[in-house]
Amino acid sequence: MDGSGYSIQSDRIRGTMTVADVLKRENNNFNLARLILAVSVIVGHAYALAPSHRKDIIGVLLGFDYSGSLAVKGFFFLSGLLVANSLLVRADAAEYVKARAFRIFPALTVNVLFCALLLGPIVTALPLQEYLSSPGTFRFIYDNVTLSLSYRLPGVFDDVPYKGAVNGSLWTLPYEVACYLVLLGAYLCGLMRSRYIIAALCVAVIADGFFLKVLFSWSKNTQISTLPACFALGVLAACFKERITVQSSALIGLVILAYFGWASPAKVPLFYLAFFYGLLVFSSQGFVRALVLKWDVSYGVYLYGFPVQQALKWAFPSMGTRENMLAAIPIALALGLASWLWVEKPAMRLSKAKFRRTAMRVGA
Repeated sequence: MDGSGYSIQSDRIRGTMTVADVLKRENNNFNLARLILAVSVIVGHAYALAPSHRKDIIGVLLGFDYSGSLAVKGFFFLSGLLVANSLLVRADAAEYVKARAFRIFPALTVNVLFCALLLGPIVTALPLQEYLSSPGTFRFIYDNVTLSLSYRLPGVFDDVPYKGAVNGSLWTLPYEVACYLVLLGAYLCGLMRSRYIIAALCVAVIADGFFLKVLFSWSKNTQISTLPACFALGVLAACFKERITVQSSALIGLVILAYFGWASPAKVPLFYLAFFYGLLVFSSQGFVRALVLKWDVSYGVYLYGFPVQQALKWAFPSMGTRENMLAAIPIALALGLASWLWVEKPAMRLSKAKFRRTAMRVGA
């Protein structure tokens, strides 16, 4: 047996996995990890949408982030990892575009229509006819479906603490789609043929997001610049998936580094590196993998959480932070499940069916 064979066998005996191993469907429970992140977004938003004396514990401990924003960064890391791996494995740009489009837009469209044509008429302060005929109603639908984003509906949520915002969670979607498109551009230019070229680009994006902050210096939202960096960390992990091991001892080491680097300029990237690596370790644990989730409801929970929380605060003005999150979570879970079963899953099946028919025609 040669040296490389011995190394692989030894790793299997010790139970060590690489990122490549974790990416195999049977070796992860990313559905549960994403669901926890989606629920964390609801928890984080409750402090702004139903303010009280309570403080977000993550925000208190970190000082530079809070639970909802941290969860979004986790989404971007996992997204970068999974879509980059898909593009590298399948090496098909057309399939990549179809898969991303059918994953994002059908559920988004239904959510926007739900907010504008069902929730809006119920909660608006305007007469129904005036609301439905208002240009603002149709602008809300068009802008959000095309990712131009519009947060207000006429007369909706004007009397809640976080005034006028129907679905503030949508703000991340244009940046996520932009990351998809940049990754596609790198692939079409042939840059992903060399893992070292794409790694250099990822390192540049990461350095800008955490230190330089040049690309998004025009924005007052300081969180924006870190989202592409988190996505790039996921892409980087996908490019070197065979070389990066996933084990609890390494996570402990990263936590120690983050702790002792807390007073340094590197504390933020060190913390996120440990957090993202922790997502991989968590998702690959045997007891976590045993908690099989048949439905991937995280995207739906993310889409519906914010409007549900706003509607609850509108209906129950005295509702506090804890009550808002505890009431919103089960409702968002139910809507997320409906979105998965009736919108997202059928759309994904349609995408795969269309791709298979196209491939058959090309093969013929």
